Amino acid sequence: YVWRILPDRHGQLWIGTKNGLDRFNKADQTFQHYRHDPDNAHSLSHDNVISLLEDRTGRLWAGTAEGGVSVLDPATNRFRTLGIEEGLPAAHVATLLEDRQGYIWAGTPAGLARIDPISFAIKVLRKSDGLAGSNINRNASLLADNGELYIGTTKGITVFAPQSIEQGQKPPKVVITALRILNREMTVGMAGSPLTKAIEHTHELTPVSYTHL
Repeated sequence: YVWRILPDRHGQLWIGTKNGLDRFNKADQTFQHYRHDPDNAHSLSHDNVISLLEDRTGRLWAGTAEGGVSVLDPATNRFRTLGIEEGLPAAHVATLLEDRQGYIWAGTPAGLARIDPISFAIKVLRKSDGLAGSNINRNASLLADNGELYIGTTKGITVFAPQSIEQGQKPPKVVITALRILNREMTVGMAGSPLTKAIEHTHELTPVSYTHL
């Protein structure tokens, strides 16, 4: 099952599949296979490779279904893994894109990650930051001729200039989207619910007894 095919600067083809990453040398018609090895920290992070990118330095970025991003250094033929522990919002990386400044953008079901190609520091953007939606669709990204990024989500497309995203910007506004009492989500009219209108339109709550819940 082939998800993605990417030609690199040397004319070789990189192929992302459900069973690992393959490099096809068209000159001698041979394959080199890359697979996840749990005993090797520098192997491919996960065998289901769904997105690919070659950056301006020649490194290959492989987005996986459950292992984050694996970055292959052609000089060492070793991978570096970026996952949730390194700051990605999700381990499923559906799309990869490089902007004009050299930043790598990784789309996931839980937000869009900007990755510094040198330090590998990660900044995450979500719907609360202005995206149409936080769930980025597979390979739904585009670098326009004017440098703007087009990001496709399950809620529509967001267009923005990547250089406008500042590291020191203020944190997004906190919004309460649900109310739970004793791990039960409260709705308007529900027995024991203090809500008289939708939570997003509620500014204060009146305490009630929950002993019967």
